[in-house]
Amino acid sequence: MPTVQEKFQTLLTTARSDNGDVKTFFLLAYHYELGHFVPKNLQAANIWYQRAFANNGLEKIHEMAKNKDVEALFILGHLYLYGYGEVKNIITAEKNIRLAANKGYEEAQLRLGVMYERGEGGLPQNDVKAVELLQQAAAKGSALAQCNLGVMYEHGRGGLPQSDEKAVELFKQAAAQGLAIAQCYLGTTYLSGKGGLPQSDEKAVELYEQAAAQGNAVAQSNFGVMYEYGRGGLPQSDKKAVELFQQAAAQGLAGAQYNLGVMYKQGRGGLPQSDEKAVELYEQAVAQGNAEAQCHLGIMYEQGRGGLPQSDEKAVELYEQAVAQGLAIAQCCLGTMYVSGKGGVPQSDEKAVELFQQAAAKGVALAQCNLGIMYGHGQGGLPQSDEKAVELFQQAAAKGSPLAQCNLGVMYEHGRGGLSQSDEKAVELFQQAAAQGLAIAQDYYGDILYKQGRSGLHQSTNKSGAYGNIAGRVFQPPYANDSTPMKMQTEENAMGVPNKHSEGSVVESSSIPGYGH
Repeated sequence: MPTVQEKFQTLLTTARSDNGDVKTFFLLAYHYELGHFVPKNLQAANIWYQRAFANNGLEKIHEMAKNKDVEALFILGHLYLYGYGEVKNIITAEKNIRLAANKGYEEAQLRLGVMYERGEGGLPQNDVKAVELLQQAAAKGSALAQCNLGVMYEHGRGGLPQSDEKAVELFKQAAAQGLAIAQCYLGTTYLSGKGGLPQSDEKAVELYEQAAAQGNAVAQSNFGVMYEYGRGGLPQSDKKAVELFQQAAAQGLAGAQYNLGVMYKQGRGGLPQSDEKAVELYEQAVAQGNAEAQCHLGIMYEQGRGGLPQSDEKAVELYEQAVAQGLAIAQCCLGTMYVSGKGGVPQSDEKAVELFQQAAAKGVALAQCNLGIMYGHGQGGLPQSDEKAVELFQQAAAKGSPLAQCNLGVMYEHGRGGLSQSDEKAVELFQQAAAQGLAIAQDYYGDILYKQGRSGLHQSTNKSGAYGNIAGRVFQPPYANDSTPMKMQTEENAMGVPNKHSEGSVVESSSIPGYGH
């Protein structure tokens, strides 16, 4: 079976030859417009649309459609759907696409299936009908339909049983045809080791690289994240990560815009540190509904950075948007607003605990630390429990949370929560947190260990003075941290592919790839 690239090249070669006809021109414009098998290119699409409309092209399509030519029916449906050369008419559009689908044209079956999945073109949202049409197109070898159907199995939608194994089978079929987005799905599945596949960063990198070479924005962004973390046999390279994020962001990929914004905020990969540029990129991603960008833009409003006015109210609004999408770090950030009663939300330790628990259950270190603090104080309806606080601090400290390291050091210092008293262990933890720039850890380190001359360190008033003098040891209050790592992204805006974010695990949404405009 020819690959999707070979099919597209045949179409392009035919269009450029003397054998090119109006249908070929329209189909070529259509594929460039939606970016199915090549990167989306609206300039190229416009050139081929102009050539198709020349020499009475629209009249010729109408004539062929009257004779029930399936490609002409499908093309006419697309033109009516968006008002190209015709008055926009979704009823007539759906009628023509359905006629082509009923005659077995796989492109029309795929398109109609996606329209049902999204409830577009005047059709009611219907996953069952979507699956039925996708199955018809997939059986004819449509790579996009195979990929879409795989996503439906992955989520158990449209009457299908949830099956990662069946999803993998379909992703493999589509990837074998060279479909870039299917290669991305398969790569992400290798990353998580689902569907019977062995966990393999190396295999994920191989697949992302194949799709990125086709100019696929999703693959470029994912490939960039692998470089950023130095995974899958790749050398760690912020510079290469930035290069790939820039390529994907230039195509409008929200996840890449977010990742690039993080790099500007941190001044990495050869980029100048720029809060203003970070805000600009976060705003672009927020406009597309990206949850990570919503959260980080909220942090910028809370801190009044990047040229934004300080606004707790705007921060809460953005945190709530991200929480509605299930983003764990946003749950943590919103929880801190409830602790202090800022941004228009009522002060509520109980609501804060609820949000911290949700985020902690997803493994967010900061939420685990904040929840430990709440147990340490017996707040928000929780029983006071040093033991539970220690357990949560240990979980978060193991992930590198400086606040958790500091609080765990306090527990060792005083021998609380079932821990043996140990100045040495406290020193080690305060040093780890201080090395990450946590000011309170520097204070603890200086005051207790230098001024008091404990844990084998020589007493030094001057040294402790450099860090500050803390009279007593208390847990630090919960706070929001903006050091969220970048998210692996598998989101294709042009085709409506779902978001998949990886931070050791994969979080998935439910929409399927198909058609966007």
